[in-house]
Parts: sequence; structure tokens; C-alpha cells
Amino acid sequence: MDRIALAIELVNVSVNCENKKLSNQVTELMREVQRLRRQNRRILRRNNVLTQEVEQLCDLVEVCEYHLDSLNSVHQESIEQKSYIKYLECQLKNEYFPDIDYRPERFSGAILKFETACLLIFNYGKVNVVGAKSIDSADSAIAAFCLKLNLSIEFHDRQIVNMVGTSNFKRKINLDKLSREKPRLFEYYPELFPAAYYCKEKKKCLLFHTGKMIITGCRTYKDLVSLHNEVHLCLVLYGYL
Repeated sequence: MDRIALAIELVNVSVNCENKKLSNQVTELMREVQRLRRQNRRILRRNNVLTQEVEQLCDLVEVCEYHLDSLNSVHQESIEQKSYIKYLECQLKNEYFPDIDYRPERFSGAILKFETACLLIFNYGKVNVVGAKSIDSADSAIAAFCLKLNLSIEFHDRQIVNMVGTSNFKRKINLDKLSREKPRLFEYYPELFPAAYYCKEKKKCLLFHTGKMIITGCRTYKDLVSLHNEVHLCLVLYGYL
């Protein structure tokens, strides 16, 4: 009986030891899970800040089409398609916009500058808006142009063809190391251009060693922020930020 009791006691001791080891392992695993959760929360917080780090929409290119039929009858009788820009140049310089610039030997369109944007007016019935900081400022520039000439502002084909945004991570980045370790994501040719390229379809990010980034090729602000978030998350996960 003493041997049986001793054996049972030894078994209980070993079970307690195993339970203690398992308990310690479970505790360590829980600590590791908590650490990973904290790390993930930090990454998510930094990623959420990312939408605010797109400092500005520095350029927006918008293309619209207009109809010559929308001119009033006096203008319509005296203007042909070929001489439309020449007419605009004379009309705008004399009456409305003295700063219009039309030099066909250098550029095929007339250039009309506003405070919020610049219009490129072409003979074949298209207006390009460049340099606008927002969609509203682009639309307001076109509306001002149309109202001055009694043109209809209901364009039948209006689309944003490019958005350019800037961002600053406020931390220096080793572009040589980045391009060596992640050549499939970032391309860097310092002898050609002082920025690393991150391309996705027709969208492109230019990442400079100072931490500044330029995003181009997007057609919506959502795509602009999404691409920005994608690059920022890569830099955080790989330890560059």
C-alpha cells in the first residue's frame, strides 16, 4: 500500500509539473499574442493616419468636350471650326481675359489661366483643365470660361484623366537598400532619377530618400489614398519607417 501511495504521489507530482509547464507555455503564448496585437494596432493606427498624410492634391487634369452649336447665333454665323481658337484669342483678349496665350508654332491649343486652374482649349472641341487642386476648382474654372462666352456648361463627356498627390513620411529612407531587398516592389536608378518607383497598373509612386512621395496616374481620390496606404504599409512592415 505504501508503494502504491508513493506511486500515486509521484504521478500527481509529475502531472502537476506538466500542468505547470503547460501553464507557463500558455502564458508565454498569450503574451506573444498580446504583443502581436499591440504591434498590429500600432500598424493600423499608423495606417489610419496615412489618409491624413496625403498633404495635398497638387494637380488635377480634367478633360471636357463642348459643342460649337451652343454659341449664340451671332457667333455661330461668323465662326468656323478651323478659326475657333483664333476667334477666342481675339475675343477674350479684347473683352474678357487679356492673359490668353495662343502660339500655334509652340502648342496647338490656347492657354487660359485662372487663379485656381489653367485651361487648354483645342480646335476639335475639347478643354483640358490642369493645375486644379480639387474637382470643384476645375469645374469652377470651366464654368467661368463658359459663362463669359455664353457656352453651355453641360459637357457631354467629362472625365478626370490624372490626379497628382504629395505626401511626406518625415523620415529618411535608404532607397539603395530598399531596391536591393525588394526589387519586385521598388525600382531605383539613381543615375537617371533620384527617386524609387513603385508602380501598380498605370499608377505610380515616386519615393525620395527624404521621405517625400509623389503619387500620379490616379483618376479618383480614393485610388490616390489607397495607393498611398499600400506603399506606407509596405515600408512599415519591412522596417523602413
